[in-house]
Amino acid sequence: MAVGLVHEFDGITVSNEELQNRYGGEVIYHARDHRKFHPSKQLTKNSRQNFGIPLNKRVVLFFGTGRKHKGLVDVAQAIASLERDDIVFVLAGDMHEPGLADQIKTVSNCQCVFLEMQHFDDIASVVAIADICILSQDVKSPISEFQLPAKLTDALAMGIVVIAEKTPPLNKFIQAGVVVDSRGSLADTLKDVLDHFEAHHQEASMRRKIFLKFLTTEVNAKKLERVVKESANGSVGFEANITNSFGDFPFQ
Repeated sequence: MAVGLVHEFDGITVSNEELQNRYGGEVIYHARDHRKFHPSKQLTKNSRQNFGIPLNKRVVLFFGTGRKHKGLVDVAQAIASLERDDIVFVLAGDMHEPGLADQIKTVSNCQCVFLEMQHFDDIASVVAIADICILSQDVKSPISEFQLPAKLTDALAMGIVVIAEKTPPLNKFIQAGVVVDSRGSLADTLKDVLDHFEAHHQEASMRRKIFLKFLTTEVNAKKLERVVKESANGSVGFEANITNSFGDFPFQ
């Protein structure tokens, strides 16, 4: 309904630049409260002990509602193809589509741990168990073409390595160096990240810097407040405020 009536609104907000290119308006990202996200080795240790995840494993995490377009079977198959016994694929959340969990479980050579959906307030503790978050999506899906996954914000807030196939909404994050482009071969990319994990891990501060600069509740609340005020004054419309949100961030 909002899309169909977009010309009728006094103010427009969108969740990423790809939607902004189509509808204009101000980008208000999927934001998180920075006061609740504090990555630390102790939190990782406590969270893994709480969920029964071994400390000596590399954890690939999916956290959210499982759907076909999110490519979870592909992730399991990529892990299995590496034939390593030090990787655990943790899926925290409801497998929304019937039979999806069974499909994942049938992938041999992939050790999987299924956790029930966790409370929203516990997001930081759940993400803390991860070494790598994979945002695998069907790039041909209209959803992937225009959706920036909220779980990207969670991962960057905790400084976790993120692997994703390039989609238009993710492109800026890949260019900024805080998302690893799977370049069409998830298995090869995952192997490379694992083989050079310490180098990727050392970039955690850069990932968190992007979070603090663009993805916090505080930052986005200020942007939203400005949109509301400008809308009240009649100065925001369909053509308003098309900006490069990463324009002042040094990519290199």
